[in-house]
Amino acid sequence: MLSRMNSSATSVLLWVAVATGICIAWGLVRRAAVAQEFSPEQLGEQLRAGAQVVDVRTPEEFRQGHLPGATNVPLDQLSRLAPKVFPDKTQPLLLYCRSGRRSEMALQELRSLGYSNVWNLGGLTRAQKILKQAGPPPAPATNASPAPPNS
Repeated sequence: MLSRMNSSATSVLLWVAVATGICIAWGLVRRAAVAQEFSPEQLGEQLRAGAQVVDVRTPEEFRQGHLPGATNVPLDQLSRLAPKVFPDKTQPLLLYCRSGRRSEMALQELRSLGYSNVWNLGGLTRAQKILKQAGPPPAPATNASPAPPNS
């Protein structure tokens, strides 16, 4: 009986160790996908070269607060609006959202549409910090998504 309990305890500990390892690995992979390393100087150069800061959150989230100069193109409208809003597929696009997940999805979608110079700044807080280090903000913000119907 005691050996059965030791075996069960060992199995549970093994599963906990495996699950912990998977969670740590997933976190590192996700962080690597978002935390594309570039210096504030490189980002400043991109902004001076005409980079556009793109907020891929919903219009409601955008209205609650956004980065200076950001253009709001919600992720669910990106494939339809991107060719109109960003006709130059070589223009640097600096993406952000709330946490970095949607901006990573947007990065992949834009690349599949042929955009070649796309960067994921991650979440709003991280993007604010990076852009602050890069220098003065770009031009005024715009909202590319259609206006909500009047109530």
